[in-house]
Amino acid sequence: VAAEQGLRVLVIGAGAGTGKTATLKMLEQVLPGRGQYTAFNASLCAESKVKFQRAAVNTTHSLAFRAVGKLYQHRLGGERMRSSQVARILGIEPLTVTLAGQGPPDADDKPTDKLKVLQAEFLAGQVLTAIRQFCQSADRDIGAEHITYIAGIDAPSADGKRGSENNRIVHNYLLPFAWKAWEDLRQVNGQLPFAHDVYVKIWQLGEGNDRPIIAADYILLDEAQDTAPVFLDVLKQQTHALLVLVGDDNQQIYEWRGAGSEV
Repeated sequence: VAAEQGLRVLVIGAGAGTGKTATLKMLEQVLPGRGQYTAFNASLCAESKVKFQRAAVNTTHSLAFRAVGKLYQHRLGGERMRSSQVARILGIEPLTVTLAGQGPPDADDKPTDKLKVLQAEFLAGQVLTAIRQFCQSADRDIGAEHITYIAGIDAPSADGKRGSENNRIVHNYLLPFAWKAWEDLRQVNGQLPFAHDVYVKIWQLGEGNDRPIIAADYILLDEAQDTAPVFLDVLKQQTHALLVLVGDDNQQIYEWRGAGSEV
């Protein structure tokens, strides 16, 4: 058991087939007070409901939905929105970047510059991707780091490294729209497409009386390697509870969601 940032944390690393869930069941029998078992995987939680007798069993998303998500239930499962619609809502216009030396040769056979227009629909998709990246992270503010690098608009530098000048221009252009999109998503009656990860993020960012609280004396996190940083940050805020994290780094099947980077 290690103390970190005022937390009581027990981390159990276990390989495949070594009885991770069984270990949590044994802990449930000896730990005092109210318990909460959780995991990202819904099917794992469904299987575990019949295995645990004293601890409540919920997915990480259902904990967030119970606290915050129910306020946004009417925004879930809405009609698919085209990127062109997103661009109109946010006010995104096409952006032109200069591709240095990528145009046809001039009369002296020297390369010329080429202009490339990034359409509003494409840029709106980049903003929505940035929102997804932000929602899965532990970060408290949206930054340029959440905007995906666009290949093909920057030539490599002289030392062969990936170029960044045009990407920096695009990131600076899109960042205010990302802020605007997040402000819309935070609203109960916003317009943009609303995903389950959004209310998890809203829950994580809560402060004061709205801070995320899991009402339990101990929290059992199964398959911790599949847990996104946003929920790991929620767990770090549960200073009142004993945290038990069980996982196997060799089974990081949800790495595409940003999971496992802090486990």
